Amino acid sequence: MTVRRTIAWFAALGAAIGTVAGCSGVADPGAPFALEFLRFPWPSVVAGDTLRDSTGAVAALRADVFDADGRAMPSVTVTYIPLDSGVRVLQSGRVVNTAWRTSPVRFVASAAGLQSRPLGLLVTRRPDTLRAAVDTPTVVSYDQPPSDPTNLSAPVQVRLRSRQVVAGASPDSVVPGWVVRFTLLRAPAATLADSVQLVSEGASLGGSGVTVRADRDTTDASGTAGIRVRVFPRLGQTAADSVVVQASAEAFGRPVPGSPVRLVVRLSRRTPP
Repeated sequence: MTVRRTIAWFAALGAAIGTVAGCSGVADPGAPFALEFLRFPWPSVVAGDTLRDSTGAVAALRADVFDADGRAMPSVTVTYIPLDSGVRVLQSGRVVNTAWRTSPVRFVASAAGLQSRPLGLLVTRRPDTLRAAVDTPTVVSYDQPPSDPTNLSAPVQVRLRSRQVVAGASPDSVVPGWVVRFTLLRAPAATLADSVQLVSEGASLGGSGVTVRADRDTTDASGTAGIRVRVFPRLGQTAADSVVVQASAEAFGRPVPGSPVRLVVRLSRRTPP
């Protein structure tokens, strides 16, 4: 069993103990003991469509059952139960007939007397436009030393929109719950910076979050996703340069119109040498 699977199994074990009444004593090694239902194939489902994965292919809900030794039991039948109206789950685990709602639709998995904790799935619109959130370039005013945690840009953002008309939805056209990927397309000259990192949008100036490297983000309620750029300038450098970040999004196996988007981050020295 790998370290990753061991950690996941213990998480499932904790969930099982917390949700199954009378779970005590020595379990039968051949009986289902833990149920792992931790994530969806995609963070959201388009209203009126079925749940899909990152390639756009139809994807079913997935939970795993384990015995007391942590071995997977794929032959055990798992049932998926929606806790909210406006959605149906087929026996195969496929999510269908998804109606619009502003709050996530919750599901639990059930198998052999075990039940998972609820997971919430966002209902969203079909994305058909990806654009930069603002037209002006972002600026990093870097300082010395290179390790200064304030050598960090404001969020570099894009916004996903939709023209889909959804019954019961407000007339705004934003697309929440969609994954956008970010790539460092152009780094500054090696004479200016030793390295540049893409870090999570939630990273804060001077906070530990600046060490969290990231290459993707999920759109928020406003349809916006973003990344930050952290620069490690070489000592004594004063030159200005730029970084180019590429943002891309796909829907149903094809790039969203407007994707990829090129985002420019300008670098300039904050204080004179």
